[in-house]
Amino acid sequence: MPSSRSFRPALLAGLLLVAPAALAQPAQAPAAVRQYQAMQTLKAMAASTKKPAVSEIASQVRSANNPDVLVGLEAMTPTQALRICGFAEHAVLVSSDMIGDSANRTLLQQMAPAWNDAKVFALQCNARHVSLRGTTMARQPDAQPTDDYLLPLRMHAELLVGYYARVSVTVASPDTPLLQRQAILREALPAADMAVRSLSLHSRAQHQQNVQQQVNQVANADKSLVAPLLAVFNTTECNDACKLLNTQPATL
Repeated sequence: MPSSRSFRPALLAGLLLVAPAALAQPAQAPAAVRQYQAMQTLKAMAASTKKPAVSEIASQVRSANNPDVLVGLEAMTPTQALRICGFAEHAVLVSSDMIGDSANRTLLQQMAPAWNDAKVFALQCNARHVSLRGTTMARQPDAQPTDDYLLPLRMHAELLVGYYARVSVTVASPDTPLLQRQAILREALPAADMAVRSLSLHSRAQHQQNVQQQVNQVANADKSLVAPLLAVFNTTECNDACKLLNTQPATL
């Protein structure tokens, strides 16, 4: 059973790329407002002297990572989309702190389904954000594909691979019940396809190898179940983000 903070470095890295002003207020769509309210409820729970039930914490994490909030994301600006992803990640961080590293196996098992859903949401949200950022950048007539100009896009693409790896490891891990892992795979595959389409063509083999290495570290990994996620890296489809990143072979 992984630690409640096993995903913390990737989440922190993602939040560092969200400008403070972007976290100051939610988008105005009802689903986004509910997401923001869930995050605020979690923060209030964390500050309270009354210890909430684990089921209450899990419920708010699910609310903050509800796929309904992704509807219409393509019509937002990249900053607005990143804000949605950031709120969801912040909710997971708050819940992780509330559960703590010393949580027993029972508590971790109770939180695991909500956290696993959050991993899928992170992949879904950030895949859409990177795709949107690439399209927005490509439409700017005075854009110059220099290293400095492409750095934010490249950083978000690299983080996207981290979200991809977390989902892949979860799908491969026998610590999670098979039916849950099968459901995670079904939900994640469309987002995985969108994610890979945003990666430069020349980087995909290396990213595939990196994800494979993380899967290989899972004891008794279910490699047959996770195989479809790894196979997505073989696609040659290339969206606007991919085309921009192809102009510069450098990686982080």
